[in-house]
Amino acid sequence: MAKWTVTGVSSANTAKTITKAAVTDRRHYVEGYMVVIKGADAAADIDIELQDGTTVIWRDVIGLGNGRGSRVGTICENNPFSFTPGTAVNLVVDAGGANVVTVLSLKGHTQ
Repeated sequence: MAKWTVTGVSSANTAKTITKAAVTDRRHYVEGYMVVIKGADAAADIDIELQDGTTVIWRDVIGLGNGRGSRVGTICENNPFSFTPGTAVNLVVDAGGANVVTVLSLKGHTQ
């Protein structure tokens, strides 16, 4: 089992995607993710999608008006999200408005 972590930071008012690349004949398991906003309060709903390739398997949101430091995520080490073998994992986060920066983290393992 190979453990991994992927992180990323958006530019202000810019969507951001972080990806754990596909591994042939191997399955990714996501044990947790976190999205935090900084820089300014959310000026729009910030939609968050955890994707198995391009298929959405989980959705979350940081709502309009939430303050800097607001976060969403889940830790599911004992019951991780299971992905299709040979498929990338994507954490896709929408832009949040002027001066809003998003900080993304994704962790898991591959078997």
